[in-house]
Amino acid sequence: MKKVLPVLLFVGIFTLISCGKIDANQVKLDEAHEALSLPLSDDEMKQVIRSFRVSSLGLYETTISWTSNNPDVVRIEDLDESTKTYFVNIIRPENGMESIKVIVTAELAITSDLDATKTLTKTKEFEVTVLPLGDWGIISNDDQFDTSKPVEITFWHRMSGVYQQLLDEHIVEFQDRYPNIKVTQFQAGSTYDTLQTAVMIVLPVGGQPNLVEAYGDHVAGYNKSQAITPLNSFISHPDFGLTQADIDDFIPAFFEDGRSYDNKGSMYSMPLSKRTEALYYNKTFFDANNLIMPKNPTWDDLARLSKSIKELPGQANSRPIGYDYEDNMFISGSEQLGIPYASFALDGQYQLNFNNQTSIDMVKYWRDLTQEGLLTTRQVSGDVYTSDLLKNGTIFMAVSSTASARNHYSAAFETAVVPAPQFDLSNKKMIQQGPNITMFKNSDKQEMIASWLFMKFLTEAEQTAEWSTRFSYLPVRYSAYNTAAYQSWKNSVQPRTIEKVFLDVIEMVKIEVTSLFATPTFYKSSICQNIIRNLVVEVIRLPILSDEEIERLFQEAYHLATQ
Repeated sequence: MKKVLPVLLFVGIFTLISCGKIDANQVKLDEAHEALSLPLSDDEMKQVIRSFRVSSLGLYETTISWTSNNPDVVRIEDLDESTKTYFVNIIRPENGMESIKVIVTAELAITSDLDATKTLTKTKEFEVTVLPLGDWGIISNDDQFDTSKPVEITFWHRMSGVYQQLLDEHIVEFQDRYPNIKVTQFQAGSTYDTLQTAVMIVLPVGGQPNLVEAYGDHVAGYNKSQAITPLNSFISHPDFGLTQADIDDFIPAFFEDGRSYDNKGSMYSMPLSKRTEALYYNKTFFDANNLIMPKNPTWDDLARLSKSIKELPGQANSRPIGYDYEDNMFISGSEQLGIPYASFALDGQYQLNFNNQTSIDMVKYWRDLTQEGLLTTRQVSGDVYTSDLLKNGTIFMAVSSTASARNHYSAAFETAVVPAPQFDLSNKKMIQQGPNITMFKNSDKQEMIASWLFMKFLTEAEQTAEWSTRFSYLPVRYSAYNTAAYQSWKNSVQPRTIEKVFLDVIEMVKIEVTSLFATPTFYKSSICQNIIRNLVVEVIRLPILSDEEIERLFQEAYHLATQ
């Protein structure tokens, strides 16, 4: 009887719709209303610290307009026609003030199916709590940089060869602008981990440099001893800070990565060498076999294409899809499905969220693709990069870092590029990664200001454009695409070359920048990612595990990651 009632109800509704007694678009409006949500988790809605975007389009082509009952705290900017989104600008209370609750209202609209002159509408309210800013009084607005006195700063990094050569060129340009500042750069380690070790050795005795190149979890580790300088008061300084136009010029997720260390909005780093992920595929093979890659592929699209490939002569044993980084696959998929793997709790401490049924179902989805012979990953393939698998014909689609774009070039075929696969095109998410530049605390304000000026210089449009085009990193500013350095490089790129692969990547990311996201950064977050990587590999590889075994592995991984 339980199965019969829904069927009868559906038949009844259909009959009423067909008889004109129920407006079909009213039903669609109700479903769109039910499905609508903010791009925030439940916890994030209780502790809003960053601006975000909301769509102007809902299910069934419903249109959505947004309003706020307190524009001084949550301001809905004008509709961006290029992305069909509204920018929800968060203006946080000053340090020491109380959190503020704001109601954000969405009005959904659709034309009546019974009367084309009538618009059906329905509203939905969301309560968000905006947290106050932190206390970052490192320098005051009255502090000035004294250009009459010499000052020396040190920058530790792990660069060598052509990377260090370009850094030297930038230092010369910077010192021409600020003749009283001497920048001493030093390769303190050949890898990020050895660089971190070098810093940790000298940190207890105060021997740290002024600036360091670092991944987020390393920064969080340095800051366990409160050694990192928050940059907020430098950014907001009226004379040598960043204007609002400067801030708006940064790719949002790259800039926000510097504020991913707490829920107060503390800015602990500036973007330096950034990247995301892309899907590279053998376009020559696709064209020859009448296969069409969508401009924005979903996982289901890739599964469908892979099944078609395996039906081709000689391809029955191929695994068409390869994914390099299993932890990125998990984190990106989680974000796309609205279950971020980590977040900040109300007390400001990070919390892990990946031990849930949606995450389990997501990994089981990849398990099924693997078992069907459609998907492989770097670890499943025996620690072989997808660029090698793509070039030797083992796979035909490779999801990997944009920093490895040039490695996916092959003289034997044309490599094409599209965004990394999505679970939900209405909530596109692409992980952003890469090291930043961070400042250590110092009792000498002139050294700190000089250090800030060098950080600011390195992230200017011309410098980030050069850094990008030479070394496969992504520009950290929109305006970098319009610089002479970028335009000269772009105009020099020839078809079917190594450079063309990276040009396609960088132009793709330019379109998809609003999909980029920064994850919470915490001490040992890289260890947590390793645990997640091992978890994914354990679940998707042979032999097939039972649901109970998979749940046990998730519980064990969660326990290990939270120790």
